[in-house]
Amino acid sequence: VTQDIVGVMVARPKDFVVGVDYFLVIATLVEVSLHSLCFAPGGRLLPPARTQHSVATDDVVVSAMASDAKTGRIFLGGVDGCIHELQYFDDEGGLLGRPRKCRKTTINWNLQSRLPTLLRKASEALFGCAEGVAQLLVDSDRGFLFSLSSASSITVFHLPSSHASVGQAEELGLTQMCCISQAALASDVARAHGQLFPNLASVPCRASAGAFPGGNALSAAAVARPLNVVKLLAFERAYGSSIVACAVT
Repeated sequence: VTQDIVGVMVARPKDFVVGVDYFLVIATLVEVSLHSLCFAPGGRLLPPARTQHSVATDDVVVSAMASDAKTGRIFLGGVDGCIHELQYFDDEGGLLGRPRKCRKTTINWNLQSRLPTLLRKASEALFGCAEGVAQLLVDSDRGFLFSLSSASSITVFHLPSSHASVGQAEELGLTQMCCISQAALASDVARAHGQLFPNLASVPCRASAGAFPGGNALSAAAVARPLNVVKLLAFERAYGSSIVACAVT
């Protein structure tokens, strides 16, 4: 790798891959590539070896990556707000030593990402950039892919069972289940806060008496500190089937 690295992740190989213990996924400003990780007898880790699996970033910085621990599927999120899956196939029979087949498939996109470069830059200058992908999280047990945007909105996708047990199979697409905006999250948090701590809602806030006439500690805190989700954590089924994820603010 000769370009600046913007992201690194370890992923398990798909079932058809032989002779590789793990893949080291490296994202640069130019491409996303897979590098094989193998253990020698005795448990010593051998130096990573670049494979022929790589895709171009198309001038979009990869801001988040995630992998399904059960199937080895790899997902990429960009600063443009789009989510892709990196699909690779066993194409050893290619003619003239052509690289193995590897490509990106789109899971989620927005209008700005579909515009030509000049129009996209003009749109960003006039209306601002789209929400970038801050984090991707896979719940392999339940079959969910969570996406956290730079504006603290959360999108949930259903992750179907993998059908890529052989190298030529195409993975099934994901289905968007719901999208929770930052405003909806803030409203839910304020409502839950009021139910859990009802006495706080009736205590006047001295610091905000002038700025918030008739206000309270809860409303003042909500204005002074907007909800900002910085990380998502998945909950295993052992912690309860009704709780699937935790948002850290």
